[in-house]
This record gives sequence, C-alpha cells and structure tokens, in this order.
Amino acid sequence: TVVDSSNNSTNITGSFKTAISSNPLIVGPIISSIVVTPGVNSAVVTFNTNKNSTAQINHGNTLSLGSNATDGLVPVTNHTILLLGLSPDKTHYYQIIATDVSLNSTSTSVLNFKTLVDTIPPPNVSSLQVSAGQNSITLNWQNPSLSFTPDFVGVKILKKIGSPATGPNDAGATVVYNGSGNTATDNSA
Repeated sequence: TVVDSSNNSTNITGSFKTAISSNPLIVGPIISSIVVTPGVNSAVVTFNTNKNSTAQINHGNTLSLGSNATDGLVPVTNHTILLLGLSPDKTHYYQIIATDVSLNSTSTSVLNFKTLVDTIPPPNVSSLQVSAGQNSITLNWQNPSLSFTPDFVGVKILKKIGSPATGPNDAGATVVYNGSGNTATDNSA
C-alpha cells in the first residue's frame, strides 16, 4: 500500500524471491575464558575462541588504546599474547580482536587490568672509576641496562664526611650528583 499526503492510497500486490543462503548467519569467533596475568612492566593475556582464529590485542594506558600485539599467523583456539613495555602500578586498557579463517572478526569491549607495583630496586651501577684531581674527584660509571630495568630513572651520589650515608635521603649528606648520566665531578673534594 502506498499513501500520499492527501491520504490517497494504492494497493499493489506482487511477489518476489530471495536467495537462500547456505549460511544465513555469518558469525565471527566467540571469545571466552579471558585471563590476564599482570606483571610490573608486562602482562600475559590468555583466552579461547570457539573456532580456529588469529588474534590481536589493541592496548594502551588510555581508552584510545594505541599499541597492539598479536599471537601470530597460525589460527588456533587457545591464545596467549604477551603485552610488553607497560608502566608499573597503572591501569591499562585492552581489546581483543579474533579473526577466523573466513575473515569474520569479533571483538570484545574495551577491558582493563592493573600492572603490579614495582618493589624491586634497580641494580647498582657498574664499572665505577674514580679519578682524583688537586681539589676534585671525577666519577665515571655504567648505568644498568634499560632492557633489564626499564623503569631506571637515574643515579644519586651522596657525599658524607665521617660516616657513610644512611640512604638516598640522608639529610646529613651532600648531593654530588642526581641524574641519568654516567659521569660526575665533585670540585669541593
């Protein structure tokens, strides 16, 4: 029935045929059993899909995500994806996208987890060399490798006469150097 603005109507009768699909409902993989195991600077995400699929995880420290990681090119039903380069003690957001062999994709909503607090102190500097001048001492050293201590931010050198410094915040000590470099000179030696 067709109706115009003056309420006039016309009835048309007819028939049509639709193609019958062998798969009328195309569905991507079902993502289930999601488990996140956070570390200090990383997380392992495991999950299952109901059919062989490849997967990727878009992730970041905001809802806009920004980084991604994949589980490879071989379609599987049990997935494990490692997320690296995360900040300690922060909420991280992620979304899983699974794609089956017919290229049908499914994604989760944006989920989140929190990385662990970093309670491990960085290793000491190495290869310390001391050169004495007439009224100065120059120190040279090698900082810890960033691949093993990604949260390394710097070195603090204290000078205390009469006894060793009790720690990095000893009020009775003088700060000789505080930074991320690898050399310092004390001209008041």
